[in-house]
Amino acid sequence: MHVFTTLFNPFNLKIYSTSDSKFNNSIQRVLCFLLVSFFSFQLMAQGGNGQEQLPLELSNFEGTANGCTINLTWQTFIEKDFDRFEVEWSSAGQQFTMIKTENGAGGYFTQNYSAVDISFSKSNYYRLKMIDLDGKFEYSDIISISTSCVPKALVYPNPVKTSIGFLNLSFESQNTDSEVRLIDMFGRVAKRYTIEMDVNGQNTQLDISGLATGVYILNIKGSNLNRLITLID
Repeated sequence: MHVFTTLFNPFNLKIYSTSDSKFNNSIQRVLCFLLVSFFSFQLMAQGGNGQEQLPLELSNFEGTANGCTINLTWQTFIEKDFDRFEVEWSSAGQQFTMIKTENGAGGYFTQNYSAVDISFSKSNYYRLKMIDLDGKFEYSDIISISTSCVPKALVYPNPVKTSIGFLNLSFESQNTDSEVRLIDMFGRVAKRYTIEMDVNGQNTQLDISGLATGVYILNIKGSNLNRLITLID
């Protein structure tokens, strides 16, 4: 005949011991396993060190270049109370400029993101600014991507008759607004133009009315693009 006594039980479960030592030890082992499992789960849910988990877990951030096009990809596992990513670019890895924004999807499962940048710089540095709903933010590691990009500029007709009154220009630039200058052989700026850019480059016409015949240098400021232009009667 077994005599049952109540075991120590912080969960108030109906668990009893008996005078049978083997049976009693088995119950104690089961109870210890349950206790350890419960507290381990609680610790994991708090991030493993008693702190709340970060709202975002970024698993990777990578980029590849194809000519002047750079493809950026990144992946997350957890997005708790997360708002958005801001993709930042730098030519030297020090001062960064925000170039794109991607909203967070949220949730506790894998999310994949991508962004495309057109860069005319040989050296490119990118990082992610990860912003929570409460405005707090962190930065990802910086990645470096080199390109084999060769900026292009097409000017036509060349030579051009002054009587036509304009010059066609097609070119690519990293800047949102680009300044184009026509410089004479004495180094003086004869004409200056400000052109708004889009992601695919720009096709525009430059007004050359009033310019004297001769040779000019067409320069796109902030780039290495220079072309010799000849104006004729």
